[in-house]
Amino acid sequence: MTSFLRKHIRSVEQLEVLLLLTRDPARAWTPSELAAELRTTDLSVTQRLPLLEAGGLIAPAGDGWRFSGDADEVARVERCYGSYRVAVIEAIFAVDEDAAPDAVSSFADAFRLRKEPSS
Repeated sequence: MTSFLRKHIRSVEQLEVLLLLTRDPARAWTPSELAAELRTTDLSVTQRLPLLEAGGLIAPAGDGWRFSGDADEVARVERCYGSYRVAVIEAIFAVDEDAAPDAVSSFADAFRLRKEPSS
């Protein structure tokens, strides 16, 4: 399960989007429908969908998206998430920590004061 999370999942919300899409693989969900069901914003969901598509887990379908990944693998992750929610969330954040130093540096750089050039 950890390798699946490391390879495909960058946030808890992304996992929630994937799990919702797997519950009815024949249904195509629009970003608005996903956002309403998950009680988040359309923008946030829209940012998660390309990452799931790039991982081969979902595919565009008309105006929406539907699950297209390995149902057995995702079902194992869903069972773990249902039984060991905190451990799964910790695993997701542990994956994110690998990228954290660059993200923190970039964020800090945005607030770095620079001298303006003299005229």
